[in-house]
Amino acid sequence: MWKLWAGLVIGGAAFGASADLILHNGKVVTVDGAFSVQQAVAAAGGRITAVGSNEAVLRERGPATKVIDLKGKTVLPGLIDAHVHVLGSALSEWREKLPVFDSIATIQKWVREKAKITPKGRWIIVPRTLPPRLKEMRMPTKQDLDVTTEHPVAFDGSYVWSANTMALKISGITRDTPNPPGGEVVKGPDGEPNGILRNAANLLKGLPRAEEYPESERLAAIEKMLRLYAEAGLTSVADRAVSPAEAKLFEKLKAEGRLPIRVALTWRINSNPPVEQIVKMI
Repeated sequence: MWKLWAGLVIGGAAFGASADLILHNGKVVTVDGAFSVQQAVAAAGGRITAVGSNEAVLRERGPATKVIDLKGKTVLPGLIDAHVHVLGSALSEWREKLPVFDSIATIQKWVREKAKITPKGRWIIVPRTLPPRLKEMRMPTKQDLDVTTEHPVAFDGSYVWSANTMALKISGITRDTPNPPGGEVVKGPDGEPNGILRNAANLLKGLPRAEEYPESERLAAIEKMLRLYAEAGLTSVADRAVSPAEAKLFEKLKAEGRLPIRVALTWRINSNPPVEQIVKMI
């Protein structure tokens, strides 16, 4: 994939050699200061060498140049997504597709079906879903999740979770439970927990451990996710929360030539230990 960037050379060549690739007869969105749209673009050595009119750019053609007639199609600069979680996204559907939740009713239906095949007393975890995707535009409450009374149910809303009555009971969460640091046990008008836990999912007891994947599957999942990003027009992404172990996976893919796009990694430090220990880790 040729990566186009803002600050392109307009009209002239940056190199004396012939272009490797010319795209012409299209709409080339340059994202320059004037946000101009040109007709053609040339590239050589993985770099943009010329952008401008068809006539001007086609002068860069040589005997080995690949020339593509865009027939009016649009060329965009490579897009950058500055906040992704590659491994989590990749593994979320690696072994099975995620259910589609667009309302609390669809969540309730899924919980009922899961309850039929889950032993009594075992946790049912609703896969991560952000409330803005739901028709109701809100978090489910314990009443919403009480469609089964024989299973503890938790709804994963990322930083905010919610739980049904049984989940609150076995976790010992009551009206007298103190809020954890930076979190909140949300109460209803009656003063009782309504099931919503803001930055307080750690109060839930006995949650099943995350599914484990061998390194080979994690590597393959990351590579597949990055290729999906590339197909969507992304040429760079920034993963905002990786551990040192996860960073090594990306390093291995890079060494094997299996990174189809650029990736920037941000180390998420465990902030729970004492400050001195955190400084030492850094």
